[in-house]
This record gives sequence, C-alpha cells and structure tokens, in this order.
Amino acid sequence: MGYMKETGLERIMRDLRIFRIFEGANDTLRLFVALTGLQYSGKHLQASASGAVDAILNRVK
Repeated sequence: MGYMKETGLERIMRDLRIFRIFEGANDTLRLFVALTGLQYSGKHLQASASGAVDAILNRVK
C-alpha cells in the first residue's frame, strides 16, 4: 500500500517510527531519574524513621 506525498500521510507514517523511538528514550530516562531520586529519598527517610523509632522506644523504657 502506498501513500501519496500530496496528502502528507507519507511523512506522518515515516515519522511515527522516529517519534516512537525518541519517546521510548525519554520515557526510559524519565523513569531512571525518578527512581534514582526515590532511591536517595528512601535512604534518607529510612534513617529518619529509624531515629524516630529509637527515640520513641527509648522514651517508653
């Protein structure tokens, strides 16, 4: 099946593949940045939560 250049559909069909490749890279990078940020925050929050639990347990004793 062919597409005519006059309709612009040829370019759209050709560019759809490129858009999918670029969007895939952006989505992957976005997830990597988000997970890296959450990993750092998780370690920081874990230390804070551990300190809070220790303070509560020491107060109860």
